[in-house]
Amino acid sequence: AVLTNRNVVSETAWDVGVLNNSDSGSTYRAVHEISTTFAFGDSLTLNMAQYDYLDLREFYVNSDHTGFVSVTVDVEPGSAPLKVAWLPSTFDTGSLTSYDAVAVTDYTTGRARLDLEIPDTGYNCLVVFREPADGGDALDYTLEIQTTPPDFRPLYATGWHAPIVPRPADDGTGSSVALPDTLYGNVTSTYLNFAVRNDSPSPSPEGFPVRAYIDGVYRAWFSWGAFAANTNGLFNWDLAWNIPGGRHTLDLRCDPLLEIEEIYETNNTYGEQYVWSPLDMATDSVVSRNAPPDRTGGWDEIASGEPLWFNCDGLRIPGYTTWWQAMAVMPGAGSDVDVRLHPLLEGTKNGFGTNVALSAWGYEQSDFVLINYNTVSFGGMDAGVLNSSGTAGYTAEHVGSTFLGNNPTEPTVPANVENGRIMDLVEVFLDPDDLPGGYFSVQLEDLGGNVDWGLSLYQANLDYYSKASVVPGAASWGAGPGEDEAFEAIITESGYYCLAVWKAKSDDLAKNGSYRLVFGNALTPVDDELPRVTALSGVYPNPFNPQTTIAFDLAQPTRTELAIYDLQGSLVRTLVSETRESGRHEVVWQGKDNQGQQVASGVYMARLKAGNLSQMRKLVLIK
Repeated sequence: AVLTNRNVVSETAWDVGVLNNSDSGSTYRAVHEISTTFAFGDSLTLNMAQYDYLDLREFYVNSDHTGFVSVTVDVEPGSAPLKVAWLPSTFDTGSLTSYDAVAVTDYTTGRARLDLEIPDTGYNCLVVFREPADGGDALDYTLEIQTTPPDFRPLYATGWHAPIVPRPADDGTGSSVALPDTLYGNVTSTYLNFAVRNDSPSPSPEGFPVRAYIDGVYRAWFSWGAFAANTNGLFNWDLAWNIPGGRHTLDLRCDPLLEIEEIYETNNTYGEQYVWSPLDMATDSVVSRNAPPDRTGGWDEIASGEPLWFNCDGLRIPGYTTWWQAMAVMPGAGSDVDVRLHPLLEGTKNGFGTNVALSAWGYEQSDFVLINYNTVSFGGMDAGVLNSSGTAGYTAEHVGSTFLGNNPTEPTVPANVENGRIMDLVEVFLDPDDLPGGYFSVQLEDLGGNVDWGLSLYQANLDYYSKASVVPGAASWGAGPGEDEAFEAIITESGYYCLAVWKAKSDDLAKNGSYRLVFGNALTPVDDELPRVTALSGVYPNPFNPQTTIAFDLAQPTRTELAIYDLQGSLVRTLVSETRESGRHEVVWQGKDNQGQQVASGVYMARLKAGNLSQMRKLVLIK
């Protein structure tokens, strides 16, 4: 294309010579384009018709609009590229390459932008054009011409750690806001410092709002006044905030609701993670906490370049008080929280990162992590509580163990896990040489309170454990509220083991549960000695194919039912339904249902009902 500006040149007619540049024999199409007027300050959606490739838009710049001017062209993201070129009022004649500035729409955003300085009044022209090789379909585009708007962005100010910096005191200055050594959680002692720049050649006469977010949640705001062009703004806020302990994402957002048009709307935020000191848990204490933060809340705004770790509520486990210690958490109704065990690290960057144990049992279920001070050095640890779902608060409990003795055989005295508490810990010394066949069995007898109990055993030679890190087979929790729980396990190493008694679900927290522990010889009654407890004592092999043996002990003659169910609770096979004498009993299940058909591979449940006992055990059929 060749162009003329009749505001400058006097000729009314021109001759145009069309040259064959490649000895091609093809035809060509010639179009005479005349500019149309576009008012300064307008934003209009226009159409480039099919097989049209160029539009001319003339606009007048008066004395009120001289200076910095911005032009934007927007097409649907993913569209073929569209170009916009600026011809100043002094342009006379030239070609498509005679522009003073040009921009091309971005494939991802669909935007082309020209930021110009137009010093004089006069008629300017925009050439909006595309290449035939990019297609000739009809195309809508939006054109806007206006005084260049401001452009707010977070600022790395000299002497400042970052554009937003929390401090433990009101000590920030315009020349110095360093990374703090410590931030104190759970107290009103955090002061925020903000650094912002207007990176535009145009001022912002009406100012703009600034907001602070913690873990993606809006927490604080203030309004910055009129902001001159190309100017820095530093604000040391003298207002103290209370931020929970743990790891949190703190971010600054300039004009977050897009109330003021800017040159760029995508450079307004800066986020970074900091660590606040956790809540110190007293020995054997219980606390109620608000819901932990969104574990990835605010991550989209992080620009620090550091490794990211989940946002969490932080709790500090005291140093050695008993040989085994647990941090247990119970979510409120409709929620799920997880708990991670972390090394105790000082500073505002290091804590609540890498974990040494994680317990994540799911919706409305308790979780806990354990420390074995028989194997680790005395000292505190941190627990990070994560939000998995829901908005309810949670209860946290620190629990220390009591020592029960060596290879216990006598039932314990009745014990309570009261309203608001989650669990008990008992330490036992087990020596496989003193256990017949190395077998160790425990039954939790429910003594009232209608609690859904859980019972689990943890071996002696590891440092840290999650709720699920049990001795193989040494866990039971499926019997239901008010029912007994029991397990048996093979002990292979001597040492100080931990036995945990815990409430299973959220609605158990408010119950006063009573129980006692009864110890027995699970799979090997000694000669003719009768079992001391009634229990579903073993499944072997498990997993199995094609059959497995289910063993149970009866402490006295009783009506006995042993049946197999699928995971939907439907009856698969009845194995026993009669009164049986006291003693050891074994029944073989060949993996068939009541119709004699072989069942599919998968997980099934064996349920024993004998007297007041109702107990279940998981079976896995593998083909």
